[in-house]
Amino acid sequence: MANLAKNPVVKLYLTLYNIASFIGWGCGLVFTIQALACKQDFSQSFALAFPYIQIFQTTMLLEVVHSLIGFVRSPFMTTLMQVLSRIFLVWVILFPTNAVTEAVRVFPSVSTMFIAWSITECVRYSFYAINLWTTVPWPLQWVRYSAFFILYPLGAGSEMVCALYAAYLYLKNPELEMFAVPIGSTGYTLKASYLILAGCSTYIPGFPKLYFYMVSQRKKIMRKHREEKKQVSKKSE
Repeated sequence: MANLAKNPVVKLYLTLYNIASFIGWGCGLVFTIQALACKQDFSQSFALAFPYIQIFQTTMLLEVVHSLIGFVRSPFMTTLMQVLSRIFLVWVILFPTNAVTEAVRVFPSVSTMFIAWSITECVRYSFYAINLWTTVPWPLQWVRYSAFFILYPLGAGSEMVCALYAAYLYLKNPELEMFAVPIGSTGYTLKASYLILAGCSTYIPGFPKLYFYMVSQRKKIMRKHREEKKQVSKKSE
């Protein structure tokens, strides 16, 4: 963690933040899986999980601030890109109430997105909370830096499917557009569907950046673990 995290007040704040976030995302995960396990339709899964997802995804904006002011060592731009992409999904695509969002909410990719997000965040926040006070157990470290191989593509892929499906429905039904703002005297109009497609385009440079950042972090952790094991072996000889 960053040096500021050693401050007792900051350390306590970050601990409480991480624990609360772990619980919130855990509720989102449990309710999503529970709805699917009980063979309820996707609308039930959404209705149960979305309030938790919405609240704790929005509070992740604090992590951008944490990075900016030095509470944590997470790269500012990487954190900003990841948080904003999800905020976009939650507030622009899933939150508004109209025929398009209602159709998107029951799309299967919403449930896979919620599951990928929730597992990722439960692992991450538990890792952070423990790391503030002591060494994180190796199994949790391994999961933290290995699960993303599956969860990141699953989450990002589900996000893209949801966004593209929403854009398709808006383009197919122009009367349902959330907004249509004329751009001066150009004759062009800014529509919700265009905004969504523009948001999707950010995944092209954004996802590889986030993914390979985690790959590089995993290499560092694995290298450190191997070195520690060698040192332990030498001492035991």
